[in-house]
Amino acid sequence: DEMLSQEAIKMMSISVAVIIAAVIFTVLMAASITRSLKYAISSFGKVAEGKLTAQKNQKYEKRSDEIGDMIHGIEKLKGSLRNVIGSIKESSELLMHSAEAMENTAVMTNQNSNEVGCAIEEISKGAVTQAQDTEIAMGNVEQMGGMIGQIVDDVHAMTECANAMGRSGNEVSEIIVELEEYTKK
Repeated sequence: DEMLSQEAIKMMSISVAVIIAAVIFTVLMAASITRSLKYAISSFGKVAEGKLTAQKNQKYEKRSDEIGDMIHGIEKLKGSLRNVIGSIKESSELLMHSAEAMENTAVMTNQNSNEVGCAIEEISKGAVTQAQDTEIAMGNVEQMGGMIGQIVDDVHAMTECANAMGRSGNEVSEIIVELEEYTKK
């Protein structure tokens, strides 16, 4: 009877030790998962705020479970958003250069218009210089025609840039909507 009591106490002690070990393991796993999820949620929040250059946490990225997959997905999303924003920036710079070229062309066109006006005034002043002034005016008109052709080309280039920016903007909008939906989950 006493031997049975000792065996029962031994079994109960082993059971209590196993239960305590299981509880400690469960608490540690829950804490690890909670920290990882908090990191993922924080990363999503930073992406939603537009902070795409935040430092990576290697500890969480080395995870090979679903949480690690989610953190890898966040990093890929940040990279994609940086690429889209870079494309928009490049398109904006191209558009800016096109606008500058168009402004220069407009200034030259204005100067040529002034020269044409002067040429016409000179023509009206005297019949002697009329032939020479007509040649100057024709040259200026031809130059203006070339400039108008350049303006048309610049407008086409700007339209293409604007279309590219529109597509990039749509991609960013779609990504932000997906982020918001994912963050709400």
